Amino acid sequence: MNIGRANIGKGWGSELSVYTASGGGKMLANTTYLIVVRYTFHSGNDLIHMWVNPTPGQQPRDTDANVITRDFDTPESDTLSISMQPYGRGSYDIDEIRVGRDYDEAVPMQK
Repeated sequence: MNIGRANIGKGWGSELSVYTASGGGKMLANTTYLIVVRYTFHSGNDLIHMWVNPTPGQQPRDTDANVITRDFDTPESDTLSISMQPYGRGSYDIDEIRVGRDYDEAVPMQK
């Protein structure tokens, strides 16, 4: 998935990443992942946090993010896109995409 110019999800090889900033671990076949991304627009390079499988019911700390990067300067945008590159080798199912102004709006607390 792309948020502005940043590619989020499976990057090169089998790593879950924000473009080339890896750290989300290997993507395994037949495994479901919850990927949560906070994209903070700044003048200059933006701040992106990505958590892979955070504990449900509580907002993770910034320092617990699997990937933290400032590699992109994207003009503020409300555009998400999904793309599949031919070098991706595999098929993937996307179950759901949620967008919110804060963590609880995108990943609600369990009742």
